[in-house]
Amino acid sequence: MTDSRHRESRRPTPPPSIRFRLPLPPSVNTLYSTVRHPTSGSTGTRRVLSPTARAFRRGALPALDLIDGSGIHDATLRLARSSYWGLALAVYFATPRRRDLDDVLKITIDVICEGLRLADSRLVDLHASKYLAPLDPHVDVEIDAFADWSFGDERIVLRPGESGR
Repeated sequence: MTDSRHRESRRPTPPPSIRFRLPLPPSVNTLYSTVRHPTSGSTGTRRVLSPTARAFRRGALPALDLIDGSGIHDATLRLARSSYWGLALAVYFATPRRRDLDDVLKITIDVICEGLRLADSRLVDLHASKYLAPLDPHVDVEIDAFADWSFGDERIVLRPGESGR
């Protein structure tokens, strides 16, 4: 056995992906409502999740609780919580042109992070694809966790006045 094969055989096998389905979230244009609140600063208003967004969140969180509480995905969730994770979304819309693909990202990621207790700052790999399903709009989700991640060309940052020589 060569050294490279021997080293490769000692690498831990990554935990299996987590796959599940969520309903199609509301449009980003309908995520927030402005409400009057006398102690919210000079304007007296604040932004809150809209009833539509709250309904999506309420509908998605129980499904995520089942994933987190099943025990099947404990290794993947443990690694994603302590290291880094990636997300692939296959978004199925009812029509091809009424909504943008990026329209679903923010609330979907936020709900996944809340429901599975993941830090969105540890999300380092994101893929999204748009498909059509006129009779069944939804989002298929796949989460992968990995122990290490390279941020590419990492550079040393010098303080003001340092030359780096």
